[in-house]
Amino acid sequence: MNTARQALVAVLRELSALYPSMRLGQLLDMVATLTGVETTADYDRTTDVEMLREAVHHLSERSKQLELDVIPVESLSSERSQLLLALRETPYLSHGPLVCDLVRIAKELNTTLYDIEDDVLLQRLKPQDAVA
Repeated sequence: MNTARQALVAVLRELSALYPSMRLGQLLDMVATLTGVETTADYDRTTDVEMLREAVHHLSERSKQLELDVIPVESLSSERSQLLLALRETPYLSHGPLVCDLVRIAKELNTTLYDIEDDVLLQRLKPQDAVA
């Protein structure tokens, strides 16, 4: 996994702690919107670097608003932690933008990035040999 994607997943971990009721797809959709994405067709116009920049900026601003010096990542659900770990360790994701990979997975499952459930995404990212 490239450095920008690794850093993006790390920031998504912190954003997940700030927005515990949002699914990962919703968080990614929010960050994509911050990069200027207006429609789902525009996802391929962003990069992990752009997503990372906007995610870090939003995380910084939101942390200031909430007066948080430390993001409470220990409060993450087990499922979200597993999902973020799977994003770091899944070898078959492309080298394109993370958001595009997850949009592709959502389409394969007949849903959208915004609507995909974390448990469904986690199942899809698990190695096939681990599903028995």
